[in-house]
Amino acid sequence: MARVNNALVTWNDLALMGLTAKGTPPTGLAIANKAEIIAAYYVDEAASPFSTYTADRCPPYQTIISAATTTTTTTCNPTPNWVFQFYNCFDCTTRTVERDLNPCSATYLGYRVNLDYVGSTAPSNTGACNTSEQWVLLFGSYDCYGTCNKYYVETQNNPCAPGYGNTRQGGLTPGGTNSTFCGGCCGQSTAADWTIIFGSYVCSGCDKYYEEVDQNPCSATYNEVRRSSLVAEYNSTFCGGCCGQSTSADWTLLFGTYWCSGCDKYFVEVDLNSCSPTYNTYRYGPLAEANSSYCCTGTLTCFSLDYNIFYYDGCNGTSNQTAVYTITLRDQFGNPINATTDLTFTWSYEYANYEDYYYCESFGTAYRDAVVYAGTSSTTITFYTRINNYCCYGSYCDGTCYSTEYFENIISSPIPVCP
Repeated sequence: MARVNNALVTWNDLALMGLTAKGTPPTGLAIANKAEIIAAYYVDEAASPFSTYTADRCPPYQTIISAATTTTTTTCNPTPNWVFQFYNCFDCTTRTVERDLNPCSATYLGYRVNLDYVGSTAPSNTGACNTSEQWVLLFGSYDCYGTCNKYYVETQNNPCAPGYGNTRQGGLTPGGTNSTFCGGCCGQSTAADWTIIFGSYVCSGCDKYYEEVDQNPCSATYNEVRRSSLVAEYNSTFCGGCCGQSTSADWTLLFGTYWCSGCDKYFVEVDLNSCSPTYNTYRYGPLAEANSSYCCTGTLTCFSLDYNIFYYDGCNGTSNQTAVYTITLRDQFGNPINATTDLTFTWSYEYANYEDYYYCESFGTAYRDAVVYAGTSSTTITFYTRINNYCCYGSYCDGTCYSTEYFENIISSPIPVCP
């Protein structure tokens, strides 16, 4: 028995509360709600808090107060008293379920659904239709959704919610990251597969390298070509230019061009090898002339003396002889140099004349000048060391006369002799 404060009451409890019944109330242990109590008993409907309850609320024991009864001789009203019981969901349509609680009504304790009478058996109390989406796994079904990850597929299986039967991406399957299930390069190696392309080369500097291509279609560099680390040929002519060519200098005389080092005159050489580090540069070549006036201005310094003997036939089978001296003006380098004025060199010499028929002879000392004229650098002077002539005695020549010049010496010169 639950007739204590705040306890909900059953039909058996209500029968013991001294309430006046409106007919024959139900019995049993079912808990009665406000609408059912009003339909079966006279209660004070205006009493608080009973008056604030909704029809389907089950009132606590102490809130149910008996009301004054009316005369029982009045005529019973046969109009059904339809009282809301619950909602029923059928074919995704929410229906209202009501029960007739008027004992005087022909449909007393019967039910109607959406105003249609359905008899004494009520539809199930499902509550209002649930229109919320209900996503559940569609077992055995997977999708990658444009990625390389393998996911479960979920389906919306609430027929009363929008999108019934639709599918969506579910959770990631165990081990589903980068799965081969997704096809293509998913789950495959993305490392480049660099393979030598024989017959294809590229140069780095003068070294010839093989090229290589990435043959892994799943690599980010697939089909790209690059220089390999494998050298096909070092310093190769394949690389053009001076690659593989001699870099030795080709020093060649540059005729007509000279350099000086001090007063020495040198040929100039040029490097004609375009692959040489010194290409088109110049350097000293062989010596062309030592103490050259090309390099230094010469000044008249001294003279040199050359001596030559010449022989030729004389009379009566004799031989004539002359001595020729050459005076050459020279600069400080020993090179010939022209005189700027006439220069006179005075010689002294001894002479003798002989005649073999009468055996006469004469002797003496004589002098002779040799002049180097302005604008010239040398001159010669001749001495007759043995000259044979015919001596005529009568009508024929049968004797020999000869003369000689000797002990020739320069006794006066404007410049000294060269050492």
